Amino acid sequence: MDAVQFTELLAAHGLANHVTSPTHNLGDMLDVIVSRVNLPPLLVGMHDVGLSDQQLLQWSAQLMRPAPVYTTATSRPWARLDADAFRAALLASPLCQRDTWSTLDIDDLAQLYLTQLYDNSITAVLDDILPLRTVRCQRRSSILLHRLVTSHDVNGVVHTWISSYLANRTQYIRCPGSRSTQLLVLCGVP
Repeated sequence: MDAVQFTELLAAHGLANHVTSPTHNLGDMLDVIVSRVNLPPLLVGMHDVGLSDQQLLQWSAQLMRPAPVYTTATSRPWARLDADAFRAALLASPLCQRDTWSTLDIDDLAQLYLTQLYDNSITAVLDDILPLRTVRCQRRSSILLHRLVTSHDVNGVVHTWISSYLANRTQYIRCPGSRSTQLLVLCGVP
């Protein structure tokens, strides 16, 4: 492979060689320093240290990591749910006590009452047997968004549009006349 083919191969993958002059005393370029084309250009210095027939290459690169971003997440440890304890607590709750709701007419007010009774009863049972936990964790950037930039050169408006679709998604449950609290979706597919 000659130098032109090598340069074209790098360019096809969004890469650039920052060594622009021969690195060997006989005039050949034996060493390369390659980075992505969308990064700032590197200033490469070459020094003859007298120990070899090749030049010593010297350059600086910014290798700083961005500061970590921390977020809090509140969830239940669902893996520890005891189905028998949940069933027993639910049967003892007002939701399963027929006299609590059997005299209601089926109208919008009754549906609202039943929806709230359902929500409050389930929440109370879960709070008792499987309390919420709040943890502070490091927010990781999306692998998909990173790969779109690095492998497919998706930037600018398109990247912002895809990011907005994947980030800060919320969900809720709606029944006629009532709606649950809106919560942030921490994982899953929108």
